[in-house]
Amino acid sequence: MVMEVAGTRHLLIGTTLGLAPDQPVSLVPEPDNQYDPAAIHVCAGDRCVGYVNRLQAETVGYWLDARTVSASVYRMNGTLDNPKLFIFMSVRPKNEKMAA
Repeated sequence: MVMEVAGTRHLLIGTTLGLAPDQPVSLVPEPDNQYDPAAIHVCAGDRCVGYVNRLQAETVGYWLDARTVSASVYRMNGTLDNPKLFIFMSVRPKNEKMAA
């Protein structure tokens, strides 16, 4: 699944952050967020680079609890004043067995 990361305009304005395609990112729930308890940070290393879109956050939060989720940078474009970050997210059942 490819999704646009929300909030990059506010968090990344004026910077490119050096993100590269296929760079792993972490999805970190933020249950104490005063605006949205279902909020999920998208982090590159130790820096928050945006959020999972509010309309998708509840479902992604469920997947983080019940599935194995990995995510990476898909692409970054836009402008320095309005950067756009897209991530690729893979969702698999927990304990999925890989064929030999």
